[in-house]
Amino acid sequence: MLVVGAVTGAGISWPGVVPLVVSTIAAVVLRRWFRQQAPLDPARWLPATAFAVAAQLLVGAVPTFVVAWTATNGAGRGVAGVLMALCCLLGAGMCWRARRASRTLLTPLVPELGSADVRLTLPLRESRVRAGVVVERDRIEWAAKSVGFDEVRHVTPVELPVEPSPRWWLASPDGTTVEARPGPGMLIEGPGEAWLLPVQDSELATELVNRRRALWIQGNR
Repeated sequence: MLVVGAVTGAGISWPGVVPLVVSTIAAVVLRRWFRQQAPLDPARWLPATAFAVAAQLLVGAVPTFVVAWTATNGAGRGVAGVLMALCCLLGAGMCWRARRASRTLLTPLVPELGSADVRLTLPLRESRVRAGVVVERDRIEWAAKSVGFDEVRHVTPVELPVEPSPRWWLASPDGTTVEARPGPGMLIEGPGEAWLLPVQDSELATELVNRRRALWIQGNR
């Protein structure tokens, strides 16, 4: 399609060449961003791939197809249409593979992922809080809170009993609190402060965080 669109019977069609140059630059920039950022966050593999595919189609494939369609007729238009369809199918296939790779890596969560250089999200038991507990390279984040591993002393699994009354674990800016209902939880202890997180699997969450913290300590010796 590149040849059909950029080169016509009268010579080189510069309107067909310009999108090719722009798409090449976009591909280089996206590849660099993808290699630096996406491997740390499997949840972003699909959006990053979809963005890259869309950029290639909109900046390169679609304008080239338009040039090819207007510059040829008959069999030439048929070839351009087939190649355009193949580009769309290849893009869809790349998005599917990115989604499958992300789900394969993160489903189910296993303790060994704590020793890998990937961003992990641990689900919470509270439906009112959409975001989970995010385990980064050097810190843990939830809601609007971020705790570095240099502040963490111990991470232990706990089981919240029915009695005494539920303990609040999250306060919103307007002063309302979210209480932790009975069930599994993870207790993060720091110097003079502790944080209680009602995770779905306390043993798994604790193992993941402790492995990631050990990896951070090893890298900062």
